[in-house]
Amino acid sequence: MTKYTPIGQKYQVGDRVKKKYFGDYRYGTVISCEQKSNRRDRAYYYYQVLWSNSKMPETQSQSTLKSAEEE
Repeated sequence: MTKYTPIGQKYQVGDRVKKKYFGDYRYGTVISCEQKSNRRDRAYYYYQVLWSNSKMPETQSQSTLKSAEEE
């Protein structure tokens, strides 16, 4: 079993992010961040993202997001 290496918070408020969406990408801006812990006290980060084609922000896990500048 490999040793767990914490990543930490990747994105800050105001950062542009993207998410895979039906074979293409969906772009948005991070509005807020919330840290939650599991039973092993490992931190997981969730972001409120306002997508460019939406008026309502959505909660997204850090693992589903990528930086908008990333290829």
